[in-house]
Amino acid sequence: MDSGAYNDIPETGPGMASAIKAVARTLQDRGLKTLKGMVNVSINLNEAVTKSAEMIRDTREVDSRSQAIAAAAEELVASVNEIARNTEGAAGEGKTPVTRRTRASSPPTRPSPRWNASRPPSNRQQQSSNAAIGFTQKMEEIAGILSQQTEA
Repeated sequence: MDSGAYNDIPETGPGMASAIKAVARTLQDRGLKTLKGMVNVSINLNEAVTKSAEMIRDTREVDSRSQAIAAAAEELVASVNEIARNTEGAAGEGKTPVTRRTRASSPPTRPSPRWNASRPPSNRQQQSSNAAIGFTQKMEEIAGILSQQTEA
């Protein structure tokens, strides 16, 4: 009994040894239930921590994708503004004052087209073309990001 082996006490009938053995069994059962409860609490806490970590990871992923979309949208706005500036500039190049001609002055001439395949594009036309290409690329990039998000 000194070593704590209360289960090894022989059942000799009613008496002190029997009572000690019964108390020992009751305490062991209670201790086992408490231990099982602690293990279950530990398992549940571990699952909660795992789910929290997954939510944090997902939140970071959404944040990263949102930032990528915001950056692409800012670049898209910049591209649209550049296209607008180049379009206004190109439109301004095409405007010339119209003077009234008389029959006596010079015969009417056919206006030359703004675009001529034999001459290289003007700087503004090239800028407008580059801005349009950039705009298209940004739109494709945004479409790709959005399609990745809908798949996820």
